[in-house]
Amino acid sequence: MNLRPSTIFIPLLCIFTFLVLISAGRITANPPTVAVGDTGYYLKVYNVINNFRSKHVSPSLKWNRTLNDIAETLALQMARDVSEPDPEDMEGVNYFGIKGGRPSANLVVQRWYNESASYDYTHPHYDTSCLNFTQLVWKSSTGVGIGAATVGNFSVVIAKFVPSGNLHGKFRQNVIPPRLSVPMMA
Repeated sequence: MNLRPSTIFIPLLCIFTFLVLISAGRITANPPTVAVGDTGYYLKVYNVINNFRSKHVSPSLKWNRTLNDIAETLALQMARDVSEPDPEDMEGVNYFGIKGGRPSANLVVQRWYNESASYDYTHPHYDTSCLNFTQLVWKSSTGVGIGAATVGNFSVVIAKFVPSGNLHGKFRQNVIPPRLSVPMMA
């Protein structure tokens, strides 16, 4: 059998180039998966949000499909970029990002609610350590949209509220101390 050097060299060069591109991150062996638009999951987040709101005598929020679209777009952008959002896009928004797959609805909303430990009901005011909590229970908010996206192994969940909360001078009438225990919804 008579092989010319180029017959072996070209395939080896292709394999070498492919391996270099993989190691440089230009090509991935497993392209990232993208998941958005899970209405069942959104409904679970929505129900947990309203359960926590009821503990603070805040009315249940109305489901808003337009806000869902906004939240979904923002979640996809954040999951793809693995970055903090533009502050201009964050009015009325709570978000949660995590590596390793999509978190349960309970975990997401519980994390937002856990910020309540930092809230001072005796001196209500704008406090960056608990803005997710105060937006979550903000009494004047009437609507919400939920969005979630997973790109690769990074997931982001967004809740977009209207009207947005966390307004200076409005905390006393919008962040009410919790009532006695309310059972958690699954």
